[in-house]
Amino acid sequence: MSNEIFMNQRIDEIEARVKQIEERLALTAAKQPSTVAIQTKPLSLQEFLIEKKPTGDVQKTLAIGYFLEIHEKIGAFNVADLLRGFERAKEKKPLNLNDKVNMAIRNAYFDEVVEKKDNKKAWQLTNKGIAFVDNSFNKSN
Repeated sequence: MSNEIFMNQRIDEIEARVKQIEERLALTAAKQPSTVAIQTKPLSLQEFLIEKKPTGDVQKTLAIGYFLEIHEKIGAFNVADLLRGFERAKEKKPLNLNDKVNMAIRNAYFDEVVEKKDNKKAWQLTNKGIAFVDNSFNKSN
């Protein structure tokens, strides 16, 4: 066999092996999850209310307090914080927000904190309040 024929056969074998390797790499790449980074924005208060579907002013007040404490990590919140939350969420403000807070306290969803915030009474959620919102205001869960 001439040297030229031998070299051509060898080149053909190498090209065939390279083609097989490329096909295997393409299959492997197709099976791998996409590495494209997905940027997520933080949940807005309005989105949170749409997701949780509170009914009535007491549940909306509770949901806004939850959002402020859990998602925005402000700790204790006062009436001014809750009113700003209603504004941010484009929700109608209750006529007597203090009454709604007191109803949440009576149901053991809010608890008054010892220290005032900006010289106003302040509250935190109770475990019962957190669970109630986590379960989308369904008491049976």
